[in-house]
Formats: sequence, C-alpha cells, structure tokens
Amino acid sequence: MRHLIITALSLAVVSMIWLLPPRHTKSPVLPGLESQCPTTPLAVCFAEGTDPDYMADWTRRILDRQGTLDFNLEGRWQSTANGGTGSQGTGVALTYSFVPDGVSIEGDQSVLFARMNQIFPNQQAWQNLFAQVFARWGEVTGNSYTQVTDDGAGWGQGSPGVIGQRGDIRIAMTPMDGENGVLAYNFFPDRGDMVLDEAESWNSAAQNYRFIRNIVAHEHGHGLGLAHVCPINTTKLLEPTYTSAFDGPQHDDILAGQRGYGDPYEPNDASAESYDLGQIEGTETVTLASLDDNTDTDWWRFTIVPNRSVSVTLEPDGRTYLEGQQNFDGSCEAGTSYSTYDDQNLNFTLQAANGTTLATENGRPVGQSETLYRLDVPAGITDLRLLVDGATNNAIQPYRLTIESIDPATPYLLSCPLEIDTALIGQQMDGALVLTNPPLGGVLMITNISVSGPFTVSPQDTVLLEPNDDLVVTVTFHADELGPHSGVLTVFHNGPGDSLTCDVSSFAATSSIVFLPSAVADFGDIPLGTLDSALVGIRAQGNVPLTITSINTQAPFMLAFDGPVSLEPGPLLRVYPRVIPSSLGEHHGWMIIHHSATTSPDSVELIYNGTPSLNSPTDPSLPRTFALNQNFPNPFNPTTTIGFDLPQSSPVELGLYNIQGQLVKELLSSPNLTAGRHSVELDASPFAAGIYIYRLEAGNFVSDRKLVYLK
Repeated sequence: MRHLIITALSLAVVSMIWLLPPRHTKSPVLPGLESQCPTTPLAVCFAEGTDPDYMADWTRRILDRQGTLDFNLEGRWQSTANGGTGSQGTGVALTYSFVPDGVSIEGDQSVLFARMNQIFPNQQAWQNLFAQVFARWGEVTGNSYTQVTDDGAGWGQGSPGVIGQRGDIRIAMTPMDGENGVLAYNFFPDRGDMVLDEAESWNSAAQNYRFIRNIVAHEHGHGLGLAHVCPINTTKLLEPTYTSAFDGPQHDDILAGQRGYGDPYEPNDASAESYDLGQIEGTETVTLASLDDNTDTDWWRFTIVPNRSVSVTLEPDGRTYLEGQQNFDGSCEAGTSYSTYDDQNLNFTLQAANGTTLATENGRPVGQSETLYRLDVPAGITDLRLLVDGATNNAIQPYRLTIESIDPATPYLLSCPLEIDTALIGQQMDGALVLTNPPLGGVLMITNISVSGPFTVSPQDTVLLEPNDDLVVTVTFHADELGPHSGVLTVFHNGPGDSLTCDVSSFAATSSIVFLPSAVADFGDIPLGTLDSALVGIRAQGNVPLTITSINTQAPFMLAFDGPVSLEPGPLLRVYPRVIPSSLGEHHGWMIIHHSATTSPDSVELIYNGTPSLNSPTDPSLPRTFALNQNFPNPFNPTTTIGFDLPQSSPVELGLYNIQGQLVKELLSSPNLTAGRHSVELDASPFAAGIYIYRLEAGNFVSDRKLVYLK
C-alpha cells in the first residue's frame, strides 16, 4: 500500500506540479505531452521541445539548492514550531506564513504580495483561499493549522518555524517559466515550504477559485510527506498534473494523510479519550474515520434518552481504483487495482459507561459490515461507549459508522434492503420482507403498502397487527426490460415513527444458445466401419451464464457429455459427436441440448455419407468417381489419415496448406497413380495447432477439405 510511504520520488526533496494542455490540442507553451526527465534528486520534467540550454540552466539552479534542502524519507513531520509531533497516526499542529516580498528564494526574490494584491481585490481575499485549503486538510486528518506572521528570515533549512516569528510552512512566489509548465513546487517534511509560479492565473474564479485551491492543496500534500501517485486518470489530488475534475483531497489522498496523522477524531484511542457524539435521538453517521494501523483503536461516546433501542452499523468505507508510482523519469506507472474495503476486519463493542459490555459484533468476514440491530438498552443506561477495533494488518482502513436511537415500540422491517434474485426476461421472481410490531407496541394498523418501479407488493389493503406479531410482505419483480431495476417500498402505519421505507432491487437477464459454425454438423464422407467425429461449438449469449444440463444424440451418433456445465457468455464450449457408419449413403440424426434458456431444448442436425470401406480397394464397383475424403480422425493429434478415390490412373498432387494458402507440406506427388482407393498418413507433430487445408489435384479434378490439428 502506498499511503504516506514515499515511493520512487522519495529521492526528490521538493516536488512540482505541471499543467499540461488538454489531450488532442497543442499549446504554444507546451507543444507536446512527452517529457524528458533528468534523474536528479529533484523530479523536474520539461515539455518536449524545450530549449536544451534552458533545461540545463533550470536543472543547475535546482541542483544548486541542495545545500539548503532538508527532507524526511519517512514522509512525516517530526518537529514543528510547537515541538515534537508524536508517532505515526498522531495529529500535528502546523503553522503557516506568507513570506514578505523581497526575500531571496533560490536566486530570485519573492513577489507573492505584489502579484496577489494586484490580481485580487484585497489581501484578505487571496489569503482566505489558502485558509480554505488548510482547513480542508484539517477536516480530513488529525492536523490543525494556524496562520502566523512571517519575519522575512532567510529562505531555507536554517529558518524553520518559530512561534512568534514564522510558520512551519512558508509560502512564497517567484518567476519560474512563464504561464503553464511548472506551476509550483513544495518541500517535504520537516520543511513544508511552498513556492508558486508568478505567471499563473491564480485569480481564475471558476469553480470558486478551484485552480489555486487544488494546486495549493496538492503542494501541501507534499508538505505532509505524500509523493505523487499514478496513473494520471483524474481521480487523485496527488497525481503529477493539475486537474479541475474534483475539489481538494480525494479518497486516496485522505487515506495517505490519515495514515500519517490520524483521522479528524483523534485522539480517541482509549475509553477516556472517547470522541463525544453528543445525544443521539435519531440517526448519526460518522464519516472520514479510519484505523490507521494495526495498533489503532477508536472509542466513541454518546447518550440516548431512557428506554430506547440502539442500532449500530460499521461498514468499510472503501473504493476500488488503480494505483501506482511515478517513475524516476517522471512517467507514470499504469497502476494496479487496489481496494480499500478489506485492509482490516472491522469489529465493534458497545458498552455502558461503567464498562459493562452490552453487545459485541465480530462475526462477519473482512470487507463486510458488522451490524447490531435494535438492541434494547437496559433501563437506566443512557451513557454509552463504542469501541471500534479489529486491525491486525499494518495498513489503514477507512470506515463509516452509523448509530440510530429508536423508540422500541416503533415497527420495523427485516431483510431490508431487499435484493430479489435475478429473473430471466418474461419471468417473475418473488422476494419477501417481514414487518414486525414489537412487543412494546400497541395494535398496529397498516393502512397501505406500496412499491415503485417494476415491482408489485402484497398485501396492499389494511392489516391489523397485534404486539409481537409479524406480517410477511411479498414483493414481485416483473422482468420485462433487461438490466438492473430498483424501487422503494413504503409502509404507511399508525404506530410511532415515520412511515417505513425499504430499497428494493433486482436484475432482468437474458440467455440464449448459439451453435458455431451453424446448427448443422456435416461429417462428410466416412468409409464404412470407420470412426469419425465432427466439431460443434456452443456459445452462450446474454448477460447471465447458460447452464447446459444434458446433451443426447440419436443412433448411430454418439456423444460423451458430463453435465451440467455452466457456460459464461462469450467462451466457446466444444463438443464432438461421433459416428461409425454401417451402411452406404447419406444419413441424418440429431443432437439434443437441454439448457436453462427459454428456447430449451435446442437441436443440431448431424449428417454423414457412408462410403465403401478403404479395406476393399479391389471391389469391382469402386471407385466410380474422383473423390477426396475427410481425414480421420478429425480433429486429431498428431496423426491422421487422408483418403482419396481415383476411378482411373491419373497424375496426382496432394498438398497441405495453411489458411493463408501457403504450402506447408507436399504429401504426395505422382506422375501416374493407379486407379483405386488411396490413403496418406499425415504426422503434424512439427506444425502449430490450428486449421489447415489439404488439396487433391488429379488430372482435371481439384478438391480441398479442412482438417483441425489440436495439441
């Protein structure tokens, strides 16, 4: 997992963000998207076509800075103006300040105030945008941020944050490379200083000044120790290039920040430090919470009014997305699929304030929610504690916590939300909910039950429920249109609480069977007493698997099939019906396929032509015509026999060709072959598996057939 662990760019003591032109367009500043990236301690990339002298000069300026650079390969603040910062997962109190104009910044002078006061109405306007950025990082991590004045001390490692003098994070602005190109760069901890490029349109007001806010948020991500993350697909703030597709830190960036500095509810690792949610009368949902490693536990406290029931749901708040590193040359890895649902197996314990355990939920597997439903809290207990634990891996697990305080007389629905099984088009499928009137409730009148979408519900009329009685509510899905479907079931009643609602969903599917190349399998000519086979391809089409339960053939055809077989849409199932002819002439039969689609059973016609046996070449009645017979066996591995008939002596050429028509092997060449039935054995061991064509040329007679070589 990448979160907060500095990757290849850990070697870079500062990091930059680049503004690239939109795809399929050209920019006079950045004529191309390809980059040339020196493998220096600074990740600096230049657009293709940049003057080499300019690149060398910029690189030399960067390298000259190294004497003043200080960075932490672990990627976390160790010391600030406020002192030590504790251990991983502990929030940090950071200060920030704006460097006065005229301070020397890497050979240039800072022009932050002059530039920003020129393009904004007043100083407070642009400084408020920085405050918004730092406030957002404080909302998603355990950090806090305070703006302080800056005494204009010299720029560099020798001027760390000092209370009353300057911030831990110092912000400056210098000329860099004109508009676009390099936008800003930032130092890693324990120096989180930021430098912006003077030439950019920092006062762009689009999307509430998202341009400046996202760039400052990105750069401060480096100031927290976060490296660039790939691929560039506009899903993560710390991608190497700017995007306006979202606002501020995203899921991956937030987890990286929380891995280093905890979530915004820290410290709450002990019962005495429980985060106070106050009194819960309805539903309270906690987001942006996480266990940041295998030693972390979270404690919560809340109160309820007396004689209430409590429901708790603890669910992984994850995502699945591509994640990878930025390479040393500045390019991005394609990334691999990464899930944040199952890094820890979340559990919880509900306790009274005196430490008495009321319930523990730890039975669900990793990646799934734990739920406590309508626990009747003992009389007199109103002050509760909730412990979230279960972390055994040294990784971060985001989660969402929902707590509901309920009148125990309120009716409720079981098996909600309701997911009805997939139904085939044209069919109906039922699902069921249970409506319960609790023992403490009075007589409950159900006045109406309705449902939206392609669903119907029963019952719909008025129903009376005595205390502790249940009502089974049946919901029917009508699969008339392909795809997913959803609706909302609503129960109107006269009991305490609002009307009950439940999300209902199902899926309408279709499945059909296709035979390749067709629903007719022609074996061709087969000598009497000779075993031969034909290939029948079976493919499922639709959006659900097709189950083939049985395949039967009519005599004299045979087939060995071991079913049932579940066939996903797309892949080909190959079956090989066989036959041993016992009589001359053309014969027909059927292969019958029973399956789960609505067209079942389907059939494939089987045809062969029985010819005299190859063991009787002296039969005076044979042969009467030129003929090229189907090889046997077919398909084969690695040898097969090719037979042909000559009614008279003739020059013969028999060759094997690939499907491009190129000669693979000459099988027989004779200037004058006697009349009769002939055969040639083919050993295909040296050849690749596949489909080949063999051709017979005998005088004016030309014929070819296909054979299939399998390995």
